[in-house]
Amino acid sequence: MALLRADIDGLTALCNTLEDVAEQVDDIDVRTAAKDVAAVLPGTPLGGACELATEYTEGAWLRVSQRIGHVSTAVRQAAADLSATDEGFAADLDAFDFHIQGGRK
Repeated sequence: MALLRADIDGLTALCNTLEDVAEQVDDIDVRTAAKDVAAVLPGTPLGGACELATEYTEGAWLRVSQRIGHVSTAVRQAAADLSATDEGFAADLDAFDFHIQGGRK
């Protein structure tokens, strides 16, 4: 019986969504299109600049994906902590034979 009324299932669903988003962001392919652009500009500084911009963009997407993953991990840990705290608190109240008026929901 949840006393804190935290929506553990909702938090878990949020984590699953965040993990899916992180994976989709990580799967963004920047390099393939940039190689095509660089190939049509041989011997010009534009090809090299395009490749460099691609590496920076790829790195930025990777960092975004990692940060979303960190948020997911933090939320998942918070949900686990809330659940454990709620269960422990409920057990302590039961030990004192304390009951919420109207019963727990």
